[in-house]
Amino acid sequence: MPFASHHITEARGAIVLELKRELDSRRDVFPDRINKGRMQQREADYQISVWQEISANVGEKLGSADWHVTGRKHSWRQKIEALDRELDYRRRLYPDRVDKGRMDNATAQHRIEIVQMVRDLYWRHMFGWDLPPGVERGSDAYHDAVWKHIELVDRGDETTQQELGI
Repeated sequence: MPFASHHITEARGAIVLELKRELDSRRDVFPDRINKGRMQQREADYQISVWQEISANVGEKLGSADWHVTGRKHSWRQKIEALDRELDYRRRLYPDRVDKGRMDNATAQHRIEIVQMVRDLYWRHMFGWDLPPGVERGSDAYHDAVWKHIELVDRGDETTQQELGI
């Protein structure tokens, strides 16, 4: 099982519930945003599609020894970007919701921590990582790419795989 997966799989139920809650929320809120002209249908469809895939990846792969995802519509990087956007949103807006009594602090912190945990799964632990083009899992080129990624994580560098050529 991949590094640190034991602790993460213990939280699997909470992660799956939060991802479902977020996906349901997007499905409920986006139509009104579209009707009011605050969001384009194409953007709503894209965001829902990315979150559906994140939710499916976690539901199918978390706890498994193989975290590579096949048959995907969205890249590893697109999922990280979606998670980053959501973390930024929650960190900016949840304090105001807590101050106004619309959400309690424990719930706000829990929801942020869950999305951060999923983001860390994708970035730090290479969950759903895109294999470099033409590289077979288990090959020397694959292991070189994995070590290059691990070195970046250890340095705190979030250079994209495309920028690295992996």
